[in-house]
Amino acid sequence: DRSTGGCCELAPSKLTAGVAATLTVDPGVTIYGNASADVLIVNRGSQILVNGTAVAPVVMTSDLDLLGRTNASPSTFSREWGGLILNGRAKIKACNLANTTPGDATCQAEVEGITASTGRPALYGGATDTDSSGRLNYLQIRYPGAFFNGVAGDDLNGLTPAGVGSGTLIDNVQIHNSGDDGVEIFGGTVNMKHLIITGALDDSLDCDAGWTGK
Repeated sequence: DRSTGGCCELAPSKLTAGVAATLTVDPGVTIYGNASADVLIVNRGSQILVNGTAVAPVVMTSDLDLLGRTNASPSTFSREWGGLILNGRAKIKACNLANTTPGDATCQAEVEGITASTGRPALYGGATDTDSSGRLNYLQIRYPGAFFNGVAGDDLNGLTPAGVGSGTLIDNVQIHNSGDDGVEIFGGTVNMKHLIITGALDDSLDCDAGWTGK
C-alpha cells in the first residue's frame, strides 16, 4: 500500500491481519484517526516506511486536530485516537506461554493495549535481534494514547515498539500529548535518536521486557 500527498483516514474495518505487507508513507502525508479504536499496528513480518523530511514531516494525528483548533494542555487534548504500534521478532524477556525461555523464538507476548480482551491480540517477540519493522523518519504523532474500545488497562501509547529489532530506523520522531506514555518499548534491540516527547500524561519514555537498544 502507498499513501501519497494529502490526507488519509484509518479504517479499521478495511484492515486485514495475517498477511505481510509494507506501508510506504511519502513526505508531507497526514494520517488521522477519529476514535479510540483507530490504531495503526505493524505486525511481525510487515514493515512501515515513513519517509518524512525536515520540511515535510509525516503527521499521525486526530481528526479534531485537523479541524484547526488551537493547541492546549495535555489534560485538555489527548486520547483522541490510538497511536502507532510496531511488533517485531527480536528477543524479549516476558513470555506469555508456559515452558518457554526468554529470548527463544517461541517466547512471545501480547502487546499492551491490544490484548485478548480486545478480541484480537497482537503478538510480539522472537529470536531475530536484527529484525526490521521498517523506518520512522521525521514523524509527528499527536494526541494519541486512547483506551482501546474504552477498556481500562488496554491503554495505548503514542509509539509502542514491541520486540522491534536493530534493523529498524527510528530517527527524528516527536510524540505530543499522549494519553499514556509517549514511547513505551517492550524488549527488542531497536535504537532511537532525535526523539522528542511533549505533554505525555504518564511516562515520557518507558521500557519493559528487556529492551537492549540505545
